[in-house]
Amino acid sequence: MDFSFDPRTQRFRYKSGIFAGRFVSRKDVAEVVENNLTRIKGDMGTITNLLLENKITVATWEGGIASAIKKGVVQSYLAGKGGTFQFKPKDKGVVGRAIGGEYGYLRRFSQDILDGNLSAAQIRDRTAKYGDSFHKYYEKGRNEGHKENGFKWEQWVTSSTSRTCPDCIGYRMRRWQRIGTFPGIGTATSCRMKCRCHKDYSNDLNEPKDSILNSKYGWIR
Repeated sequence: MDFSFDPRTQRFRYKSGIFAGRFVSRKDVAEVVENNLTRIKGDMGTITNLLLENKITVATWEGGIASAIKKGVVQSYLAGKGGTFQFKPKDKGVVGRAIGGEYGYLRRFSQDILDGNLSAAQIRDRTAKYGDSFHKYYEKGRNEGHKENGFKWEQWVTSSTSRTCPDCIGYRMRRWQRIGTFPGIGTATSCRMKCRCHKDYSNDLNEPKDSILNSKYGWIR
């Protein structure tokens, strides 16, 4: 990405070209992130196919998937936070705990494979869910960045590209709330890791008015 990050607005800007200095739209940033996650998800699928074709052991498979998980979590969080220059000591703890939790799930997954509890289709499906879940770490990074930089309000915005569950619709209808009111994206809704909603943020002192012209919004449109 040939972008730079502006902590004050929590937005990316183009670094060069005819759009140099202009804000990058939320849609374009999200597309870059999603494309990167798709590549990682593809790598995980390739490793899983090697396992199912008996070309690698379960231990080798687990190591490969663990590496992909670490890459997915770290890169997603960093993209949401604004890059490595925004990565603070406490972020290392946030990311470390997230990776540790994912490794715990992976260890149990690996044991289920060794015990013969899963079909090939189940193994592929369960592996694919890791790729789906990385999006929540991108949104986690965005949330942490906005809190650190004084944003006071959040608003749930339902996805326009994927099916929206009733929980997400309910959060959207609550409009603006103090930051921290809503759960993290992809963590406490019935769509779980498939959620592609996001949050908008504002640093207004009082409850924001809905206007895309308000420069105080942490929107990346």
